[in-house]
Amino acid sequence: MNSASMPAFHNKLATLIRSGRKPVHSGPPPNAITNTWVAVGRISSKILLALIMLNKRSTPKEIPTQGISLPNWLKKRASKRVRDLVLADLENTDWLAIAPVSNALNAIVIYLEFGRESPQFEKFLFRWPDFLYMTKEGMLMCGTNGVQVWDVAFALQYCILAGVAERPELQEMIINGYRFL
Repeated sequence: MNSASMPAFHNKLATLIRSGRKPVHSGPPPNAITNTWVAVGRISSKILLALIMLNKRSTPKEIPTQGISLPNWLKKRASKRVRDLVLADLENTDWLAIAPVSNALNAIVIYLEFGRESPQFEKFLFRWPDFLYMTKEGMLMCGTNGVQVWDVAFALQYCILAGVAERPELQEMIINGYRFL
């Protein structure tokens, strides 16, 4: 690469990096994922309903724990503590939780505590498309929300460290990577 084109490339990257990015969620979901939300809502409602029915049938007044029965006041206090911890996690992660699996478990807690029509549960429905998606095989889930950001950031870092980021054939990829970030 000649030295005359280097400053132009660096200026283009610098401008792109400084421009920042738009918020990911700034309004209602696009129509393309609304159908996924409806499907997720129907599936999750059935799962949650089954869990509630199981809970009503099998919850004794005292829960045996390795031969020890816990008093109701302790169960209530523990339930409140768990609910508070779940809410703190969700508020700190903008209702995503630390991973999709804990998000699903937290959704059950919020559903049981606040109900299906609650604003808290609606926040789950808004964020689920961040890691759920449809393919020809059916609905799939990313292991971690935002894994694409990690992958792109590391790939760009490696290109720079390896000294290949300024090669002409890679410049478009590098710029697109920064745009994505």
